[in-house]
Amino acid sequence: MLTVLYLLAFVILLCCGKLKLALILLGVTLALDILILLLRVGARFTLDGDGVTLRVLAGPVRLKLLPAGEEKAKKPKKPKNPKKEKPEKPEEETKEKPKPKIKITFDLVSTALKAVGELLGRLRRKICIDKLVLHYSAAAADPADAAMTFGYASAGVGALMPVIENIFKVKERDVGASVTFDTDQSVIFVDAQLTLAIWEILYIVLAVWPPVKAVLGQLVKNGKVDKNGQASDQ
Repeated sequence: MLTVLYLLAFVILLCCGKLKLALILLGVTLALDILILLLRVGARFTLDGDGVTLRVLAGPVRLKLLPAGEEKAKKPKKPKNPKKEKPEKPEEETKEKPKPKIKITFDLVSTALKAVGELLGRLRRKICIDKLVLHYSAAAADPADAAMTFGYASAGVGALMPVIENIFKVKERDVGASVTFDTDQSVIFVDAQLTLAIWEILYIVLAVWPPVKAVLGQLVKNGKVDKNGQASDQ
């Protein structure tokens, strides 16, 4: 919306013969658009002994979603008013109308798979993991079980990281497993921050929209109903 207003002001300045001011305004508009497109948005997920923390990121802005604020968590719930018994409706009125059914056809399945494949292909290595910290400390009442769990965890981490690096761009990582015999409780700590530039989001949406539109068209076509409430084959 701001861009449209800036362009309108640019045209007005040109018509008034203010070429210098018009060029300055055009340069400021382009700079703002570029900054917005380069702005990175994403989320940061943390899992530790205190629970799960989730924050939404938009450039320098950090918005905490989980856990909920203390005031909201401690706020007492208002007692609900007892519901008044509703008079029973006649059987004819309570009968549910048959819902239109969507036919699963080969065209629908193939179109949906094409949309999913296009989305995964566009997302590959577009999402950036700015920071990935994964620490797992294996422990058990029996030292042999703790050592075995540590071996499984080390093998799992070694197999998981190549898959993650093939899908995402990983800038910073600190991943590993350890074993402790001082306690019988295993501990895991995860801290991951994923971001994506706004221009990449637009790129993905524009690329995926045609197959998604085709899927929606198939659903609308297969979901048509006739006068009796039954799905139409046409």
